Amino acid sequence: MAAAPVIPEIFRRRRAGVLMHLTSVPGPHGVGDLGPASDRFAQWCAEAGLSLWQMLPIGPVGYGESPYSATSSFAAEPMLVSLERLAEQGLLPKSRLKAPAALGRGDADFAAARAFKRPRFAEAFENFRRKGGLRGAAFRAFERRTRDWLPGWCRFAAAKEGGPRELHAFVQFQFERQWGSFRERCHALGVRLVGDLPIFVTLDSADVADRPELFRLERNGRPKVVTGVPPDCFSADGQLWGHPHYAWAAHRREGFRWWMRRVATALERFDALRIDHFVGFVHAYEIPGTAKTARRGRWAPTPGRELLTAIERRLGRLTETTERGEIGDGEIGQDLAIDLDAGSVETGDEPAVADVVQTARGVDALNPEATELALLGATVAERVLTGLHHLLVGGADGTALVAVVTLGALENLTAALLGVDCTLDSCHDWLPSLSFVQS
Repeated sequence: MAAAPVIPEIFRRRRAGVLMHLTSVPGPHGVGDLGPASDRFAQWCAEAGLSLWQMLPIGPVGYGESPYSATSSFAAEPMLVSLERLAEQGLLPKSRLKAPAALGRGDADFAAARAFKRPRFAEAFENFRRKGGLRGAAFRAFERRTRDWLPGWCRFAAAKEGGPRELHAFVQFQFERQWGSFRERCHALGVRLVGDLPIFVTLDSADVADRPELFRLERNGRPKVVTGVPPDCFSADGQLWGHPHYAWAAHRREGFRWWMRRVATALERFDALRIDHFVGFVHAYEIPGTAKTARRGRWAPTPGRELLTAIERRLGRLTETTERGEIGDGEIGQDLAIDLDAGSVETGDEPAVADVVQTARGVDALNPEATELALLGATVAERVLTGLHHLLVGGADGTALVAVVTLGALENLTAALLGVDCTLDSCHDWLPSLSFVQS
């Protein structure tokens, strides 16, 4: 019989929250950032009774401007740094903040944001250096705290984007300062921040460039095997993600130190943490590095139990919503029947990991009526979180509200669970973007 889970503080009372990536916050400079608009959104959350603000990964965006293809597991996306905040420090004149009106309208535009912000970052950096900032105690302390990853990121960014390495260190330093102030203001409003940690790392990243021995690479630097998922009812070819797989033996030899630093860095920024593709701590789908589709691959076990135990010893007690025996004793299937695709890690006196287990109880992705019956018959969970793929997850007792939510079941689903009436179109628009926590 499963032991009663230890519920982290953040989940001990009923909460509501919203998934809103920071780059989607309205702003004048191409993408949302840590400027005044982020404060206004946090204020709106508080006034609306929302105490959780969940974001996508905040690392430097990679291919397709995707936050899930970040070019560093430790550095932050430079475009999140606010020019307004730099002006407040006296590092930029306010006249340099005026941007074309088009930058403040429409979708996030990373190319336009970079074109506008990078010259101003360079200008602020020169002013910072001229004032002796590089020799200041605050910057020196930042360099010491980040010595495990900052030099590698600066080498990578300078090679990719140009400019001196000190410029890229300055931008990360400013991000840390701005983020710390932003988080304090959110806390003052009663809003907690929930982050997202992708389990895999992209090939074109500072992580792989700086520590290639931690990944399964050929001598030419290409991956021996890459990540993805096999063919299923959603894709006849499966999904070819293309990340290199970890060289777990190398991680084990260093006591999983890289992973510990990665999780610790994320928890310095967020109050809780979602781990993307959590099932990768049980097994991962390995596809030949030269393959064009994910049709040909194999599932291989990963040392998740060993890794999480090491993290537990370093960062605090590990709390799970199901017995350890259910994780790693052969009950994890290769389909959606059991999917640990979401997780949360909380900071505090005793940081904890809370696995959110998704199980299918008679759920049929192609049969909305059967799905609805399974939903309404499921055990009420202590946490109900919408996923990023129209999934609802939860389960203090290892059961879930749903493994696959089809649009055909959403009307009655929202009415039954949330007390909200909606059409299929409106559900599709807003339901995947909300997170609910109920205790």
